Amino acid sequence: MHLPRLLKTAVVLGALPLLLGALIYGIWRFARWQWLETAGLVLLPIGFLAFVMGTVALVRHLLGEFQEEGTTRNSLWLQALLVGGLLLANFPAATFFTLSAIDVSTRYTVRVHNDTDQPIESLVVTGPGVRIELGPVPPGQHTRRHIHFRGDGPLAFSAQQQEMQFGGQLEGYVTGGLGGDKSIRVKQRGVYEIQSNAAS
Repeated sequence: MHLPRLLKTAVVLGALPLLLGALIYGIWRFARWQWLETAGLVLLPIGFLAFVMGTVALVRHLLGEFQEEGTTRNSLWLQALLVGGLLLANFPAATFFTLSAIDVSTRYTVRVHNDTDQPIESLVVTGPGVRIELGPVPPGQHTRRHIHFRGDGPLAFSAQQQEMQFGGQLEGYVTGGLGGDKSIRVKQRGVYEIQSNAAS
């Protein structure tokens, strides 16, 4: 279907920032390349400029078509609704991508792997402003939780497996707003290993 030039311009200016933002965010979630964070920040003002230009193009198209004979009002309303909605969709999308990126970048992930043949009834992680239960963890299974600290301090855990109680320190010092990723791998009752992981 052939689109008038101004309408086509509005569609492109609405779709392009939306697609680029989704692409940058999607690749960043998997690759975590830092330059993509910069690209996302640069795209925000560019996307706003594209919205303004796209809105101007859409309004000019609608005004021009309104003055043409034979143009139905229903078709103009439909164009305004669809293309205007595409342009406006950039705002909730940009908000979602930004807030989600902040949440992912600032969270601390704790993973528990039960490599034994007995369940871990309880495993409590304690950090600045948080106390989270990750158990029970069945034999041979694993679980994970994402944590956002409220302050600074040590990060520790305490666990119970059968009649055995054990625990230790995951980090000597953590702070709110900084992410991380640690695994507690329980080898046998009371014997565990702490592993550092790449951020996820």
